Amino acid sequence: MRFTRRQMLFNIAAASGLSFLKSSARAQEVLTPVRSQANHIVWPSKMPSPIDRAVEQARDVAQSEGYEFSPYGLLVNASTNQLLDVPFRLSTAVLRLGHTDRFRGSLSFRCSDPNAVMPPPYEFSPKDDLYESHLFEITLRREGQQVITIREEISGNEFSSNVIVASKREPKYKLYCGDIHIHSQWSFDGRGEPDYNYIYARDAMNLDFACLTEHDPTDNIWERIKAKARELYQPGRFATMSAYEWTAHNLGEGHKNVYYRDWEGPVLRSNLVPGRAGTTSAADLWAKLRKAGKSGKTAMTIAPHPAAKAFPVPWDHYDREFQRCVEIYSTWGNSESSAGPRQIQYMEGSAQGHFVQDGLAAGQRLGFVGASDSHSGRPGYPAHSRLYYDSDYVRWEPELYTGGITGVYAEELTREAVFDAIRNRRCYATTGKRIIVDFKADDHWMGEEYKSTNAPHISVKVTGTAPLASVTVVKNNRDYFRVEGRGRHELEFEYGKTEPPGETDYYYVRVIQEDYEMAWASPIWIARP
Repeated sequence: MRFTRRQMLFNIAAASGLSFLKSSARAQEVLTPVRSQANHIVWPSKMPSPIDRAVEQARDVAQSEGYEFSPYGLLVNASTNQLLDVPFRLSTAVLRLGHTDRFRGSLSFRCSDPNAVMPPPYEFSPKDDLYESHLFEITLRREGQQVITIREEISGNEFSSNVIVASKREPKYKLYCGDIHIHSQWSFDGRGEPDYNYIYARDAMNLDFACLTEHDPTDNIWERIKAKARELYQPGRFATMSAYEWTAHNLGEGHKNVYYRDWEGPVLRSNLVPGRAGTTSAADLWAKLRKAGKSGKTAMTIAPHPAAKAFPVPWDHYDREFQRCVEIYSTWGNSESSAGPRQIQYMEGSAQGHFVQDGLAAGQRLGFVGASDSHSGRPGYPAHSRLYYDSDYVRWEPELYTGGITGVYAEELTREAVFDAIRNRRCYATTGKRIIVDFKADDHWMGEEYKSTNAPHISVKVTGTAPLASVTVVKNNRDYFRVEGRGRHELEFEYGKTEPPGETDYYYVRVIQEDYEMAWASPIWIARP
């Protein structure tokens, strides 16, 4: 399917992604060793919000081509792995691009699987206004990668889902996507009822898991956080966790999101609010988790927005048992390194020496997660809109980006399985789109550590939501080799010409799409025995 310039720009503006055209390459011949650390693409040092930029472009195109620009976009999402002949949910969420009137579009559906059971045409009505979304039921009949396209009949605009992988049998590890950094009105700077945040994540964004991480909650709020997570937990449909954000503004140690594998755990506050501090440092936080009977198998801490100059994370403070992952991306921006798109601009920008690559260089074994850090009442991809969830007022925060998500490979959709996948670093981060990333070395999953005297055999498979710009394998913080996307949505390649491991080497994968959406697969560490 070919898109007009109008449709392509609007789809970017609506943050919906372009229609998926299957194209793959087992591309030994296109592997390019990277001899310079400069990016092949020159990214601007400061970028506007992707939606703001694309909306402006789309308005210009509408004016030049003589049609009225529609200020509505649709996000179309489903869980990645689906069984043949088993109905599943497809969510359609509305983005109002600076417009106050509610969406009343008429929708029709089609699928790359010609035998799929699709819903009848549907027209949005006032009953959809609360969450500005609707859930539909789909059944696939054909194996393989499928995409569902929704056409808005009034404007003629089309919006495509993420890639859905249909199979006769479930794989051992299924891919689940979620947002594990969300603030509601239970935080001093958050918006929206806790129920609204959870239900928007579950039904409008169609996420598989989510959890509230309120700032240093009071004892009363902590009890309510745990109760709300337990109330909305639906094994096999929607996983939640008990969690909070250790918000150490004045301790000089950054923030830590604390997650528990079971429902119960202590709330160990920082000194955000005078007189309520229960800890004096990150080391004290970890020590008191142990004192409370927690171990790395039942609790973990993840450092959010580590490179933000407002509260940077110092990499000389580390606990290998508890601190298993780092939030490499959120609505704040990209904390990987000082190069690349989506650099942090909010609240003074980024701090040199506090990027994720600095933590890896310091010897920390950190997997990668993405999250929204939503304070808007609408977690997931649209989290950067500082909007009032219960009003008609919408604006995009110009120094923030779209909200990120975490992809995990887990055996089942339960609280315990999601926790274990993140703890084991069998996870990756994206800038909010459901890019599929599969990264292994010698059949070891992303996040694993192993010993070898041989050069590792690396395999990578990426399925994008838009044309891929590049897929890069990074070794010890240096871009090691890269495959150029050249307009393809899917890349699959293997590489066996690596050198034998040094004392300890680590590899990870960075994905960049042509629409600036990104993904990062957790590192694999290889040590010489």
